[in-house]
Amino acid sequence: MTTDDVTGLKHLGSGKTSYAFDEPTAAILEAYLVWLRTGSRGIGSLTREVLIKALAGEPDAAERVWKIRSDRGQPPLGNGAAMRIAP
Repeated sequence: MTTDDVTGLKHLGSGKTSYAFDEPTAAILEAYLVWLRTGSRGIGSLTREVLIKALAGEPDAAERVWKIRSDRGQPPLGNGAAMRIAP
């Protein structure tokens, strides 16, 4: 059974086992955009909103989405990063 987390990791990994600390963020962003373009199963609402804005060329999309949500009293509470680094 493939979970949404596994699906996301497959797209993020793109055959790679890890990303170098100094690897350009554009390569990582592109992996996430591929996930978005191919059905995006398992992408949470925060990540989806950021990726759609990034795809539209909005600068600092993540920071802007975080601020907008926080200003509305809806600070992001997701644990996606923790799920992606868990053993």
